[in-house]
Amino acid sequence: FEFIRRYMEQGPDALPKVERYLPRGPSLRASMSVWFYGIGAVGSAGGAMRVLTILLSGPIFLLSILHYIAQLTSLEPVWPTEVEAACGNSASTAMAQT
Repeated sequence: FEFIRRYMEQGPDALPKVERYLPRGPSLRASMSVWFYGIGAVGSAGGAMRVLTILLSGPIFLLSILHYIAQLTSLEPVWPTEVEAACGNSASTAMAQT
């Protein structure tokens, strides 16, 4: 919410620069970063948390691979032409915006 507040009060120039953009299409790296987000901080706590992190790394890796496969095999949703017409958008205009 801090990001939105700063944008609304101070404008887009007050926002921090984006360090890394996620790719638009399916990406194994993006899937890994989503599923492994924060696990390094938990593992660095030491002791039992490090063991728990090591035990969970295998299933999390499998989930990230399955997430990537799901992204590869899924279709991008498309609005029906009736909905596009009701909104005043033509199909070519909608495709040009993406």
